[in-house]
Amino acid sequence: MQFLLDNPLIIVILVGIISSIFKKGKNETKPTKKKSKNFWETVQLPNFDSIPEVKPLQKAEVYHEEPVQPVRSIQDDYLEAQRKADSLKRDAEELERKIRSNEVKRSIDAPTLQEKSDFQVDSNKLADAVIWSEILGPPRARKPHRSMHR
Repeated sequence: MQFLLDNPLIIVILVGIISSIFKKGKNETKPTKKKSKNFWETVQLPNFDSIPEVKPLQKAEVYHEEPVQPVRSIQDDYLEAQRKADSLKRDAEELERKIRSNEVKRSIDAPTLQEKSDFQVDSNKLADAVIWSEILGPPRARKPHRSMHR
């Protein structure tokens, strides 16, 4: 089963075979239509036996040799993937170590935070901010109300 999932070409071939089988089954159940006479069947064509036959020129066959590419085995692919996984694992461990060392440095250097924030929120100022955003924002023609789109 894993072999099928690793090779999508085989899956495509199997789907094509299965779909062609079902198409054949559909075609057999449909009634055949009466064929009307084709236009070319009704027209009598002249006899072309009297015209001499022209032989086409034979082309010289040219062989091009494809450069031979080395065949990669599954084991080579596996080893390469294993090396990549090992290098990624080492990189992840190194990054994790750096993050931990940075957290320790930050905890040592971090100043004490204030208990109370100086930022005070006033409801009147928030209402004014919303009004100004409507005034300074894009025109209503660019952003129409939903009730207009019926």
